[in-house]
Amino acid sequence: MREAIALNRFGLGAKPTDRVPSDPRGWLLGQLGSFEARPPAIASAMTPTYFFEHFAEYRQARRAAKEREGAAMEADGGNDSMQGDGAMAAQGRREDRRRQRREARDAEEESEMADDQMEARERGGREGGD
Repeated sequence: MREAIALNRFGLGAKPTDRVPSDPRGWLLGQLGSFEARPPAIASAMTPTYFFEHFAEYRQARRAAKEREGAAMEADGGNDSMQGDGAMAAQGRREDRRRQRREARDAEEESEMADDQMEARERGGREGGD
């Protein structure tokens, strides 16, 4: 009976390679000592601390590159028409998205106001008929 309980391994069941132990209790306690909470795939993964340290470095490098790019454009007099056109196109797309969101918000508000007016009329009709 103890062998069966030991082979249950904390509810995980026996592995196909497990043999019935001669010392069930010792065998089960030995399982605790050899348990690895972090399998190799997880242990080799990036830790949050490592990620944030390197992400901060990455952001600093990006910021420095943008500052260098801005300084180069200033020194160039801003004559880079391709970048200027790209920036203008990006600005136009942002304005289009803002306009679309504003129109969607306005349409939603109008719909809600129409619903409120309809409900008020329905209530008025019920109250007047009672």
